[in-house]
Amino acid sequence: MRYSYRRGFSWLFLFTLLALVPLGLALVGPIPAARDFWTELGVALGFIALAIFGLQFLFSGRFRWVAPTFGMDNIVHFHRKMGLVAFFFILAHPVILILNNTEFLSYFDWR
Repeated sequence: MRYSYRRGFSWLFLFTLLALVPLGLALVGPIPAARDFWTELGVALGFIALAIFGLQFLFSGRFRWVAPTFGMDNIVHFHRKMGLVAFFFILAHPVILILNNTEFLSYFDWR
């Protein structure tokens, strides 16, 4: 099967859509009172990182319907880059929350 930009962008669109599903699910239930931008951003980064880590399994190239589309070298490269993106989102999640409101430090008190 020949590689194409159209096919690549469609897979990237699907990956992005699936990574944003947890944010959509968060809006399905009762919506709490509005929080400030930075708190919402920190929480959203945590949700997106969790989804990206979950999607790494599907898009790892172990399935026959994924690997022939792009080739294993491209899939491994994408898998590595998305892992790094998710890792930085996971790191940014508590940092943004704590910098915005130091009360979040109490979650790290294990006593």
